[in-house]
Amino acid sequence: VYRFSFEEQLLGIFNNPAFMTIPNMVVNKNDPFSRYIAQERLDEIQDGWIYQTLLDILEGAINSTKLFVVGLIIYVDKTHSDHKGRFCLEPVIAYLTILNQETRAQFGAQIILGYINDLELSSSAYKRTTVDPKHKGRSCRNWHKQMEVLLQPISHYQQGIRTTDLQDNLIRAKIIIDDPENKKQFCQVCKLYPTILCVLGDGKSQDNFVGRFASHNQGTQRACWQCDVKPADLSNPYQWRYIAW
Repeated sequence: VYRFSFEEQLLGIFNNPAFMTIPNMVVNKNDPFSRYIAQERLDEIQDGWIYQTLLDILEGAINSTKLFVVGLIIYVDKTHSDHKGRFCLEPVIAYLTILNQETRAQFGAQIILGYINDLELSSSAYKRTTVDPKHKGRSCRNWHKQMEVLLQPISHYQQGIRTTDLQDNLIRAKIIIDDPENKKQFCQVCKLYPTILCVLGDGKSQDNFVGRFASHNQGTQRACWQCDVKPADLSNPYQWRYIAW
């Protein structure tokens, strides 16, 4: 599995003065290190309910240890490395929600976590006729095994918030944020707490993420392995229940 240093890339963004400026960030303009106040217009992910709920949970740690919450958007999409698309790689990229949409699109504002290899080179027709039924789902399991490796650094830092002792595992950084309009700078030494807020990708990548069955036809008994919802009932939030193992 090709995995790159999450910490080095994250600190590279925080140390880039072109990004760390108030007009390019989703922070409070008067005090960028204080709790972000959601705007009435839902324009950024940090304006949403998930991020605000996370801040409620971490409020004590934010105030006592100068915790700086770094929301992440994970983007996954397969790309071809040859003419016919037989050999593919699936880049796994992280974007920081503290940067606004325009800034996130700039070169260098992304964190490349690594690449997922396509370990199943056989065609679908060949696998249908030759693969042992007990090996069904192997490609999805291979995908998750590789994704586990790529997300391990983020998982490591998230575990660090659970106890005071483990908070030393968080990334410690001196953050400088420029305010060109008022001609001043904000500076503070913080502990960076990266956490995933959103996952984006195409249909197949999303199916792999949530454990959805690859078949989408009406004959499929249930859409996901963890619940009994049928494809016809996917739009009904009340027609499902978790499957107990």
